[in-house]
Amino acid sequence: MSLTAEEQIILFRIIQEALQNAIKHSEAKNINIEIECGHQNIVVNIADDGKGFEQISGNGLGIRNMKHRAKLLGGTITWNNPGKGCLITIHLPVKENS
Repeated sequence: MSLTAEEQIILFRIIQEALQNAIKHSEAKNINIEIECGHQNIVVNIADDGKGFEQISGNGLGIRNMKHRAKLLGGTITWNNPGKGCLITIHLPVKENS
């Protein structure tokens, strides 16, 4: 299983935007990235210990770009506010290598 070079760049851009948002808005001291590769999917969790948020508006260019890029990869992206900080989860399907 793998992502093509183009898909890897798209995923990188999603993660990059998530990190930029955390640095710019969250006042976080720590940001953790976990990547799990399964047989049929890749799950990326990006968590910070910042101030969290009340609601993701989705109107900002960065959020729209992240959603669009996840959709280009056939995946989904979600934002959760687990009391403190933010957890972004990206689910992507992957194909078998040919």
